[in-house]
Amino acid sequence: MTLKLKSYIGAVTLSGAAVLAWTLANWQSTGHRYFLIYVLLAVLVSLLKLRLPGMPGTFSPLFLFVLIGVGHLSPAETMVGTCLAMLAQMLLFTQQRPKLVQAVFNLGNVALSVGTCFLVVRGPWEAQLGGYLPVALAVAACVYFVVNTVLVSGLLALLQGKGLKEVCSQWYAWSFPYYLVGVALVGLLPLSGRMPEPEAWLALVPVLYLVQFYYGLSERTHPDPGTGHRANSGTGFPSSAKIYISLVAAACLTIVTWAAFQWEALELERFIIYMLVGGAVSVFKVRMPKLTGNVSLNFVVLLAAIVELQLLEVALLAGTSAIVQVMWKPKVRPSTAQMIFNPTALALAACFAHQVCSTAAPYLQGSVLGMLMLATLTMYSTNTFLVVLVVSLSERNSLSNLWKRFCFWSLPYYLVGAGFAALILVAAKVTGWGVAMTPLLLMVLVYFSYRVHVGRISDAA
Repeated sequence: MTLKLKSYIGAVTLSGAAVLAWTLANWQSTGHRYFLIYVLLAVLVSLLKLRLPGMPGTFSPLFLFVLIGVGHLSPAETMVGTCLAMLAQMLLFTQQRPKLVQAVFNLGNVALSVGTCFLVVRGPWEAQLGGYLPVALAVAACVYFVVNTVLVSGLLALLQGKGLKEVCSQWYAWSFPYYLVGVALVGLLPLSGRMPEPEAWLALVPVLYLVQFYYGLSERTHPDPGTGHRANSGTGFPSSAKIYISLVAAACLTIVTWAAFQWEALELERFIIYMLVGGAVSVFKVRMPKLTGNVSLNFVVLLAAIVELQLLEVALLAGTSAIVQVMWKPKVRPSTAQMIFNPTALALAACFAHQVCSTAAPYLQGSVLGMLMLATLTMYSTNTFLVVLVVSLSERNSLSNLWKRFCFWSLPYYLVGAGFAALILVAAKVTGWGVAMTPLLLMVLVYFSYRVHVGRISDAA
């Protein structure tokens, strides 16, 4: 064992011991009966060890009880319960007992991860989170997963002599989608007398679809059957494509001009928040294999904006987000045609979805879920059609084949994002728009996981 490795293990262990000691010194109990049930269930669940595809070792659902503790128990109770469960996981029903150094590192890792969660969720930021459990769980899940993954990956990187990024991507890519399912389940549990709305269970559907999508990718050697060539660099558009781009731009300009006359300066602060967040998340983009375009996180903000903002504001948000998406670190310098088409096409799709939702609003009776489902369906189908058609005209490729390929790669990503948009909309009514945007932190982790999987398939193709 190298000096660097010993120092790393010692630092994690001592830091975790200090956090554990401080937590126990400030013991607070929410009820002995509930605490004993919590510990017992945590120990039992820790004995379940899942072997995930593409990932060495096993994965335990112990993190579920970390989130339950963060949401409903005191720091001391959560710390004791998870540490005891970790001991049971290491010592019971295992083929090989861990060495002492492994055991103390694992306990230190758990203590640091749990302590960081409570520091963020129950610390100075508790008031800002508004006491809204789904938002608090989203933030806690993000913090716990990042801290735990980095600490474990750091140890493995030193042991295997690999880079931290390489080890992180291996563990992170496969454990995160299953982790996301667990986060959704914890949020839906009727604990502390809080019964979720029946339609809230629909949030599991896109997450489970994402897991199925990842598992399907693990068994593929190429992302698309049949033939097809990579898209051109964006230059040399044929006349038909140029005419089509001009028509899209003209239609978008007409709608924006009309919307400008209808606009009223009502909630500028909310609009500014949307613009800042939409521009920031536009830099997170994934290039889809064998296709010219990419998908970005800005669609999550756009879906929420379609339900909440005015038409002009939606158009400006979509156009600005698309410009950032095109200009931020492109692999190939975008052409003038791309700079015109991408913002206007996204704005046109968003505006169309906004008008459809506005028309249907009286019939949906204020249902956030209904409005968001309609916005998602309309914007996704419209934007997909606009993008696929311009690619078909510029590459002279089959429209149906391009449509299937585009939907295959973008649909799971889009559906999960729609679920986060729903959380943002509901949270905004309780916490305000600034705090409501915090679930996007967890969606950023979805983005990195998705990018790792798509990148592996691209390299293999």
